[in-house]
Amino acid sequence: MQFLRPIIRLVLVAAAAVLLSACPSLAERAGLPPSVERAEALERSGDAAGAARVYEDLAAQNSGAERNAFLLRAARGYLTAHHAEDAARVLAITEGPLSAEQSTERALSNVELAIERGQGKEASQQLAAIAEARSAAQAARYRARRSRPAAPRAGSPAQHRRRSGRTSRCCCRSPAARQLPPSACATVS
Repeated sequence: MQFLRPIIRLVLVAAAAVLLSACPSLAERAGLPPSVERAEALERSGDAAGAARVYEDLAAQNSGAERNAFLLRAARGYLTAHHAEDAARVLAITEGPLSAEQSTERALSNVELAIERGQGKEASQQLAAIAEARSAAQAARYRARRSRPAAPRAGSPAQHRRRSGRTSRCCCRSPAARQLPPSACATVS
């Protein structure tokens, strides 16, 4: 009986090793490879920030016009998710010559970024400098933006200040601080 114990232990260790080798690693399960289909699925499910991160990953894997196209899609996603600083960061890293459509997309995104930041006057000036877009989707965005005043989007920090009756800007700049109620932030006149 004593000679069976080491054999049983060996069989159990081997069985455990076989079972563990059949499992995918945690690294493989944690992050799926970026793909346009995955980003679009995240957009459809309402996770605009998640889609933007995937587009950023795709941009890192590409160069030239494709890289810029993915960066511009990431910026739109971040703007949809009200992540103005991420959108500004992504817009700033577009490089090289942009196509006419990409230039218009960047200009429209910069207008929306200014609105998101509560800079209505600057947004109006930027919008006035844009020639009407050529693509149908951009033309629709352009006309929609021209037809309504440069008010911040629903849920933006500037709109929150207006709803709460505050006219001064909040000095809280970090994303975590923006989640605080207005009374927790100091105001700047």
